[in-house]
Amino acid sequence: MECKVNVDAKKLASILGGLSVFCKSTIRFFEDSTLQYLGRYKGNLPFCRALSRKPQSNALCTRCNEVANQRCRNMQGGYSYLCHANLTEIIYPIRYEGLYIGNIGVGQYRCAGNTPDDGFFQRMASLTGQRLDLLKKMYNSQPLIDTKSVEGAKLLLELCAKKLCEDGVFSIDCRSTINKVEQYVRDNLAGDLSLARIAAHVYMNPSYLSAMYHQATGTTLSHYIQEQRIARAIYLLYNTTMSVGAVATAVGFRDPNYFSRVFRRETGFPPLDYQKKVYTGEIVP
Repeated sequence: MECKVNVDAKKLASILGGLSVFCKSTIRFFEDSTLQYLGRYKGNLPFCRALSRKPQSNALCTRCNEVANQRCRNMQGGYSYLCHANLTEIIYPIRYEGLYIGNIGVGQYRCAGNTPDDGFFQRMASLTGQRLDLLKKMYNSQPLIDTKSVEGAKLLLELCAKKLCEDGVFSIDCRSTINKVEQYVRDNLAGDLSLARIAAHVYMNPSYLSAMYHQATGTTLSHYIQEQRIARAIYLLYNTTMSVGAVATAVGFRDPNYFSRVFRRETGFPPLDYQKKVYTGEIVP
């Protein structure tokens, strides 16, 4: 699907930035391959910042973010998880007009009883070049969170996600997809223009395509198809000697009688009468 998601960075920062101090953490906005840190901290907390500065240790953090984002795509609500360093992160999916935008998250927090063993710190010291005692000190400076607070953070992120959608932070431009759909319709008026076939052409879910098209154009896809078929039928009746039955087939109607009923409903005249009035100049197509 070729829909472009536009993000108003100023509004995003304005809404989420103030939460940073309250949560004692940066607020992260993960948009697939793009990760933004919002709030006073402007980056990870001490321990995570140390890991992010070295490629090998940062790769572990990046992998956690990517796995969490993929899982988030298939979830309706927020969830928490332990990263590779046994730090708690809480994230919530953002969906706008049925499209997954990304997720917002807070963390990384220590949880009582989840401190890694010495072996972990030794491995991280080796990867980062930091002293073992300093890494432990950094780790213990990460804010602490309990189970009830985790649930509260999920609710807070849910409310934030709703506000982001309601306050115009996101906008979706699907014009390129709409153009492809309409071109496919015009090129295949005689063929199968079922919703499933069109959706397969643009690699979209049929229900979402239908909703997106209506949202973007103000009309239904089925109405557009019928409009184009009748427009083509008018052209053929005026510019060729084809029979009504042949015209019906050429614009995708298998039943000439049904074609005549639809044509009359749309133009006010049966096909043959319309053709005669065009020839006599009573109607200008």
